[in-house]
Amino acid sequence: MSKSKEQWLHQGNEFFRLTKYGDAIKCYDEAIGLDEDYAAAYFNKGVSFCQLGLKTDAITYFDNAIESNPQYIKAYYRKGIALNDLNRMEESIECYNKALEIYPHSSVILGIKGIVLGSLGRHEEAEACFHGVQEAHSLNIKGRVSKSLADQDVVEYAGNIDLILMEQGAEW
Repeated sequence: MSKSKEQWLHQGNEFFRLTKYGDAIKCYDEAIGLDEDYAAAYFNKGVSFCQLGLKTDAITYFDNAIESNPQYIKAYYRKGIALNDLNRMEESIECYNKALEIYPHSSVILGIKGIVLGSLGRHEEAEACFHGVQEAHSLNIKGRVSKSLADQDVVEYAGNIDLILMEQGAEW
C-alpha cells in the first residue's frame, strides 16, 4: 500500500526532528509528488533547506508554499528570516508586512520586524513594532517578547520564539 501525502509529510517531519534533513526533503518531495499544491510540504522543505544553510533554495520553497496557500503566515515569516540571513532586509520587511496583513496582531511578526527595522536604523518604525508587541500579546507568551529583544539578532529571536511556541503548543 502506498503512503498518503500526510504520511510522507509526517515521515519527513520525523527525519527533520532527527536532523536528517536530506531524508526529510526526500519525503517532502514524495508528498509534493502526490499533491503539487501541498503548502505544508513546500514549507517544511524550505525549513529543511534553511537548516542546511541553503537560504536561496529555501526561499523558492517558501514561495511555493505561499503560492499554494496565500494565507500561510509561517511561510512569510520563514521567508523573511531567510531573506534577512541573506542581508536582503527590505525584502524581509516586505514579507513581514504581508504576514501582518493576514494576522495584524502577531507578536512574533511585529517583534522580528522591529528587530530588522532597528538594525536598519529605522528606530521610530521599530519602536512602533515593539509597542505593537506589548499591545498584542495574542500569543500569550507572558512578556517574554519585549522591547529588550531588540538586542538580539533575527535568527536568535526566531529561535527563541519557536522554542516558546513549542513549549506552549501554540499554533499561529
